[in-house]
Parts: sequence; structure tokens; C-alpha cells
Amino acid sequence: MKTLLWIFLALGLIYTVTATAQNKIDPAFFPYMQRFVKEANLRHVRVSEDSAEELSIKLASGMIRDGYCKPNDHKITIRKSYWEALSDSKKEEYLFFMLGGCLLGRETSQNRWIKENGLKIPRSIMANSPEELFTNNFYNKYHEHYMNELFSGVN
Repeated sequence: MKTLLWIFLALGLIYTVTATAQNKIDPAFFPYMQRFVKEANLRHVRVSEDSAEELSIKLASGMIRDGYCKPNDHKITIRKSYWEALSDSKKEEYLFFMLGGCLLGRETSQNRWIKENGLKIPRSIMANSPEELFTNNFYNKYHEHYMNELFSGVN
């Protein structure tokens, strides 16, 4: 009977933690968070539990900027109309860029380019402006490179 009680208590705790995290992350982001965790796991990167528990990702109306991150608070806010206008791959790219800064502590990079066929291609997913990656479908073309680079140096 004691064992059964402990199982119910443990399940209750798991449910509470999961429900709390889900309330802090808008459901629009769930599929992209699953992809982010999958990519991290493929590269043996574990996101710190403290950071993940504090993470908040919200959509907001009336914003001027497309989105912003408060790294110390692990809070990401994205303009709703901007998010809704993005394609699936661009949503992934943008959220991964935001998570790179807000959750993984990555800084944006500047002047890091690969030259190919006369094009300047951002070397990092943490390019100074994520729109640089949107151009010419670089994110999809160099996806594996960007994922390896995003999670490199992260424990």
C-alpha cells in the first residue's frame, strides 16, 4: 500500500511540473520545442533543468519588434502576427535562434560568413539577424551545419 501511495504522489508531482511548464509555453511552440529537444539529444546536449523550468515562451500582440529574449529570466516573447506569417521551417529557425540566446546562453555573431557561388551565407544560426538565414533558404540547405553549430560548446 505504501508503494502504491508513493507512485500516486510521484505521478502527481510529474503532472504538476508538466502542467506548470505547459502553462508557461504557448501551445503554438510545442512542436518546435520537441524538435529542439530532439536536436539537442542527437548531439548529447542536456539543457539545464533549472533553465528549462524557468523558460517562458509567449505570443503577444501590439509589439513593434518581431520578438525578444530576456536571457536572465529565460523569457521569450514573439509578435503574434509575425509568428503566424512564418512558414513551418522559418518558425523552427526563429525559435531555435531565440532559444540559442535565451536558453543556451549563445550570443549573436557578426561578420561570420561562408562564401558560396558569390553569396554570403551566415556561418552561424546565431547570425546577428535571423532574417539573414531566411534569405535563399540557407537554414534548410545547411540545417545539419546550423544544428551542430548551435549546440557546440553547450554542456
